[in-house]
Amino acid sequence: MLSIPQWILAACVACLTCLFSIPLLAEGRDPVCAIDDFDCRAFTDQLPGFMTPIDPTPGGPTAPYQIGDTVLQLDPFGLERQRRCLAAAVFGEARGEVEAGMEAVVWVIKNRISDPDYPATPCAVIGQRAQFEFLTQDPRFSGLRKAIESGSLPPRVVPRNRIEASSLFIARALAFQAMAGNLSKDPTAGATHFLAPEIMNQRGGLPDWAQIYPTTMEIGAHRFYRRP
Repeated sequence: MLSIPQWILAACVACLTCLFSIPLLAEGRDPVCAIDDFDCRAFTDQLPGFMTPIDPTPGGPTAPYQIGDTVLQLDPFGLERQRRCLAAAVFGEARGEVEAGMEAVVWVIKNRISDPDYPATPCAVIGQRAQFEFLTQDPRFSGLRKAIESGSLPPRVVPRNRIEASSLFIARALAFQAMAGNLSKDPTAGATHFLAPEIMNQRGGLPDWAQIYPTTMEIGAHRFYRRP
């Protein structure tokens, strides 16, 4: 049986991965993952079609990951779980927004994690009752809700069209970078809440908390607030 040296195999895979990334770069996006960062490429769906990522199972060595002011000790399963929760929340709440608006939702979750009055992980923050509307209003996320409750690995979100695929790519990229500690500037000025004023007004007006909490920023269709 012919044995192929590992460096040749790695080089071939890297070249193929690069080729499959050309459409993303051609659409004007900055490259998110290094060419040899297969973990990043797998999470953001930038691997060639013949390379199928394998879902991690609980167990294995842990490593520290900082999100907000909290350092989490996570094994590969735990890391993937938190990334998926975060990406799904950003996609579910802000898929109609530009990248800046989607990143702002990441920061709301990060800021809650840094607040001792909220849970300490993305999945737990997102799973709090009546906090994130997408989790209860969109049936596509019923699997995520069950995974948060059971501690299992959330299913990957499946986009319905090219526009959703583009938004999902951004959501996954932001989630990956957030869990890697690579989002350094908060565009929301410490916001812990947000809403869409136009939609709220169509429903009869802003919630009571929006009358009390100071507004920090407006980004896209969302207005951001900080809990006093």
